[in-house]
Formats: sequence, structure tokens, C-alpha cells
Amino acid sequence: LQGTATTAGTAPTYASGATIEYAGTSAQTVSTNEWSLGTTTNNLVVNNAHGLSLGSGSRTVNNLTLTSGKLAIGANTLTINGQCFSMTLANSITGSSSSNLSIGGTVAFGTFFMDQTRAATRTLQNFTINRPQTITLGASSPLIVSGTFTLTSGTFSPFANTVTLTGAGACFTGAGTLTPGTSTFIYSGTGAQTIHTTTYNNLTIDGDRGFANITLGSGTISIAGALSLSYFNVSSIVNTGNTVNFNGVGAQTIPGTAFTNFFRNLSTANGSGV
Repeated sequence: LQGTATTAGTAPTYASGATIEYAGTSAQTVSTNEWSLGTTTNNLVVNNAHGLSLGSGSRTVNNLTLTSGKLAIGANTLTINGQCFSMTLANSITGSSSSNLSIGGTVAFGTFFMDQTRAATRTLQNFTINRPQTITLGASSPLIVSGTFTLTSGTFSPFANTVTLTGAGACFTGAGTLTPGTSTFIYSGTGAQTIHTTTYNNLTIDGDRGFANITLGSGTISIAGALSLSYFNVSSIVNTGNTVNFNGVGAQTIPGTAFTNFFRNLSTANGSGV
């Protein structure tokens, strides 16, 4: 499709192996004329250096190929249930504070990149992973989640990126596995947040909390790198049933006495000392 589609009556239907390719010479927007809401396209190809926007409504795609240009989710949900091909920083997913990305399915996914033009374009409102394989965030592709990051199943590998969580309450949930690499997770809300129990590399908790609570999830928060605490105006630290475990391979440092109420149970599995 190099321009826009116009249909008389209902939008077309496609065979199970069909491909919709957007290959215009100016920016394009998905419409219901060529892709009905609530339907799944097997292969979506973006081959337009000026980019493609989902337009109005949420879309589900099996295989996504970004040959040239970016795919903007907008105020919609993009669900990918197959594989992702040819994605780079130049050919990436553009988000916003109202964009939702859900990765499902059962096959190998590949590496995905967020548009790094500015903070808004690397932001997702809600990000869900529900796939048994590993989902990898590409190099130099930091991510901001302003709502909830739900790691239902599978493994998320943020590589060496920074993942910033600004949502309220339980903004990181799920029973999936985080393989932290050399990444940094930043909890940077403006009110109450719950710190998810998982294994982090670097963990930062900051921000003016407006005298709300910070809750440490029940279980163990493991930190292989650095723990940085710079939050303020916190009503209380709720840490019943929580253990903070320093398990790095190099020497680690416990934050200063101003944050002693952060810890209820403290453990170390670091032979180099804490």
C-alpha cells in the first residue's frame, strides 16, 4: 500500500499467510479501510522512511517487519504474537504516555527497539510480556513505562539499558523472569509505589513521593550492582516480609544511615564484601 485505501462496504479479509506492506513516500496511517479493528494480520511490513501510525483503534499482528521507518502506536494497544524482524534504533517502535504494547505468542521474538527521538517516544503506558521465550531490549534503547510493566511469563532481558518506572502502586508485576544484565531499573514515581521482588543489577528509587508510602514486595529483592536511594517526602517504608539481598561479584555499598528504615531483613551472597 503506497497511499490510502478506500473501500465500498466492508473492509477486505485476508488469507492466513497474507502480508500488509505500507510502502508510501510520505507518512501513512492505518485505517479500517484496509485493516478492520479486532482482526489480526499475519505479516505487517513497514517500508516507509516517513513512518506508519496505527491510527484509531488497537491492532494485533503476528509477524512485524520494520524494513524502513518507525511504527507509532499512538493511543492504542499493539499486540505482537509472532516474530519481530529488522528492528533497529532507526526502524523502531514509537510510543507515548498512552501507548500499550503487548507481546504474546510462543515463538522466538527477536530484539526490539524503542524510538529514542525524545523521552515521550520511548515511553509506554503499559507493557506486557506473556511469552515463554526471552524478549530482549536492544542496545542503547532505554524504556520508560508510565503505567504498569507486567511480566506475566517468559524472560525480559533489558541488556545494558535503563528502564524507568513512573506508574503508581504495583507498577511492575508478574511471575516472569528478569535477566538484568548490566541494566538499571529506576522507580521514579510521584506517589506510592511497590518495589517488585526480583533480581536487579542496579536499582534506583528516587523522587518526591508527596508523603505517600514506598512498599517493598513480600519476598527477596536481589541486587547485583548498586542500590541508590534518593527518595524524599515518604510517609513510611512498608517492608514486612521483605529481604534485600546483595549478591554481586564486586564490592557493594549499603546506602547511608538516612535510609536505614528501608531494610527489614538484609542478606549478602557477595564474596567481595558489602
